[in-house]
Amino acid sequence: MRNKLILLMVIALITTYFFVNKNSSEQTFEIDDTITKQDTSKSDNVANIPEAKPQATQASIKEPSQDKQAEPLTDYAYDPDPVINNHLVYVNNRLCFTQLGDDNKYSLYLQQVKLRMEDKQVQYFEQYKDYCENLNRQQPELSLTDKNHVISQIKNAKPTSLWGKIINKEVDASSLSQIEVQDLLRQNDPNILQEAPQYLETYYQEVIHWDLESVLANHDYDYVQYIQGNAHQLYLCSLGTDCQPNSTIMATFCMRNQAACGLDFNTYVSTILTPGQQADIQLAMNYLRSQYQ
Repeated sequence: MRNKLILLMVIALITTYFFVNKNSSEQTFEIDDTITKQDTSKSDNVANIPEAKPQATQASIKEPSQDKQAEPLTDYAYDPDPVINNHLVYVNNRLCFTQLGDDNKYSLYLQQVKLRMEDKQVQYFEQYKDYCENLNRQQPELSLTDKNHVISQIKNAKPTSLWGKIINKEVDASSLSQIEVQDLLRQNDPNILQEAPQYLETYYQEVIHWDLESVLANHDYDYVQYIQGNAHQLYLCSLGTDCQPNSTIMATFCMRNQAACGLDFNTYVSTILTPGQQADIQLAMNYLRSQYQ
C-alpha cells in the first residue's frame, strides 16, 4: 500500500512538470513597436541623452534659503534705492535748481560773483541758464524749477540699502568697520563713489590719504589732496558719471578758473594740469582702482 502511494506521487510530479514546460514553450513575446518608433525618432535629434529623474533632480538642487552662503547681503543691495536716486537728482543738478528756482540769495550771490569774474566765466554762466531750461524741458521729471519738491522727496523716501541709510542719516558712517567701508567701495558703483569722500571722510583721511602719500612719495598734504580729488573724479568719469562741459563738476571748476570753462573733465586734466600732475593722477587712479574693484 505504501509503495503504491509513493508511485502515484511520482507520476503526479512528472505530469505537472511536463504540463508547465509545454505551456512555456508555446508562449510568444511581442516587441512594443510604439516604443521602438519613439526611440528611433529621438535618436535623430538627441545623442543618447538619458532623461532626468525628477526625484534625483530635486534632491540635488538646494533652495537658496537653505544655503546660508548664498544669502544676499540685503544691506548692500543698493539698486534701486529711492533715497539715493532722489539725492543724486539734486546733487547732479544743484546749479540748475538754483538757476531756475526762486532762490533770491543765489541770484544775488551770482550777481556779486560776476563782478569779479573774467569775461569767459561770465559768458559761461549766462548760457548755463539756457542749458538748464533745455534740460528741464527734455526731462520734466527732474522738476528743476521746484527744488523744494525734490528735497521733500528725499526726506519722505525710505532707504532700502546701507548707503541710502547713510545718506538719510539713519546710519552713522563713522560707526562702520573698515571692512564694511571697503565692501561699500568695492561695489564700484558711481552712485556710491560720487560722494564717498564726503560721507566716508574718516576712511579717506586716515587710510586713502596716507596710502597716497606713500604711492606718490610726497608728504605735502594739500598737494596729495589735490591729486586725490582729481584722480577720484577722473575715475568717476570712466564709470560714466557726467563730466561734460555743463556738468556740475565742470561748472564748479569754471567758477574757480576760467580756463576750465567749456571743457569736459578729461580735457581739463590733459590741457590745464602739468605733466607731473597728470602722472601723479594716473598713479593715484591705479591705487583707487585697487580700492574700488
